Amino acid sequence: METALPTVHTFLVNAVVEHVRSCDTGLHHLRLLHEHDPIDAWSWLPTEPVDANRVLKAEVCAMPLDTQEGATHVVTRIVPMPDLDVFNLIPDGFGRTEDVVLRCRDVVDACRTSPLRRFLSDVFSMPEVYRDFWNCPASRSHHHAYPGGLALHSIEMAENVRDTPRLSDLERDVGIAHALTHDIGKLWCYAPGASHLHALGHELVGLGQLHYALERLALDWPDGAIALRSLLSGQWKRLGGKPLMAVGSLVRAYDQASAENDLRPRRRHPHRPWSPSTPDDGKVLPFRRDLRAPLQ
Repeated sequence: METALPTVHTFLVNAVVEHVRSCDTGLHHLRLLHEHDPIDAWSWLPTEPVDANRVLKAEVCAMPLDTQEGATHVVTRIVPMPDLDVFNLIPDGFGRTEDVVLRCRDVVDACRTSPLRRFLSDVFSMPEVYRDFWNCPASRSHHHAYPGGLALHSIEMAENVRDTPRLSDLERDVGIAHALTHDIGKLWCYAPGASHLHALGHELVGLGQLHYALERLALDWPDGAIALRSLLSGQWKRLGGKPLMAVGSLVRAYDQASAENDLRPRRRHPHRPWSPSTPDDGKVLPFRRDLRAPLQ
């Protein structure tokens, strides 16, 4: 008697392959991360990333499998693809609010300078940034001092740069990249047991952590790498040319505005709002061209 074999269905997906745990049998429990819900999976294949300082981005072949514990998948092939755009592989659910990851994708999509887009993908492919950017506060006790504050603050600044009129394409793109990465060093400064990093300041810590991404940017666009190093280190205030100083000043202004907007509704703003009184008689004094002339 012939028995028909069940049809095996597989699918391909680009994903970040996250190792959950290994079993004594040699099986690895995996989580496949992309912009939608994570995919539960198992495999006997090696899951070490090509670069220990980057998440494993890969094309994955998976087969659905029903078990007594529920639905899962068997991974039959993992092809590392380190140049995949990481922003398509960040689950929507990583954000502390429903739209924060989507807003990040949208503002990165506005960056049309290819070397800067690859730079941002390199930065967000770092395990600490990929996972913790969405949950880190922007400060300990000042503005956006709550989980997810760093992402909200940085994305808001980048959106403001994107929407600023009369910027050149390069000024806009450098400004977006700077806004998204200006506080990135706080991911390491605020990590448990990292109090010793506070002496350096988050600017220098961030600059050091982004060294690899900046070196790759320098291969594609040397001037862009120099510009971002100057902006991230604060050197633009002394040595930057006029276009670079304009971008630095713009991002700094949006930084301050974002901080103030976060503090004011929670009554933590350091300055009292101005509430001028109106003249009792309702009269408006005439303008005097000559301050020495008596009022008429």
